[in-house]
Amino acid sequence: MVLAPCERHVAGIVCGGASGRHDYRDSGGLSSTEILQRTSGNYAMGVFYSVFTIAAAVHSSIGLRTVAFEVLGWRGASVNLILTVFFLMLCVTGISAVGGLVL
Repeated sequence: MVLAPCERHVAGIVCGGASGRHDYRDSGGLSSTEILQRTSGNYAMGVFYSVFTIAAAVHSSIGLRTVAFEVLGWRGASVNLILTVFFLMLCVTGISAVGGLVL
């Protein structure tokens, strides 16, 4: 929730030039090639999105653990193991996506 305005601001800078024009990328103004040209080599954005990716993975894992407990009644080490694997998968796929944008 705290990072959502930041994400919109970064998307506006990368895709629209100003935070108020963050929807520019959806209006047919930029192709995927142009977006990749703007993000390639921008390591500050890579760090930001890496932190955002890890925070999202932590948040979703904690939320799913709560759902598993409250709805399914699933407790114990098995749910922790499954959600740890889920967390690691989200981190790996998210960080690889960031790498694809920045590197």
